[in-house]
Amino acid sequence: MLGSNDKKDIKNAAICLAIVAAEEIPQGKWDEFLQLMSENATNQVYSYRLAAVMSVGYLSEFLPSNCLN
Repeated sequence: MLGSNDKKDIKNAAICLAIVAAEEIPQGKWDEFLQLMSENATNQVYSYRLAAVMSVGYLSEFLPSNCLN
């Protein structure tokens, strides 16, 4: 789905990634998520860049507020 040109597919993939990350990051299970998204934000493939930026955006909405302190 990340390689898709359909923005709905990219959005859905980004939401899924963010939901999983929001559960895993507070438990210390996916420490490399932000690093991976940072790397993908400069990927040559537009859909990967878009998904990375969207995933981080959604993650900020899904994380419990006490994780942002």
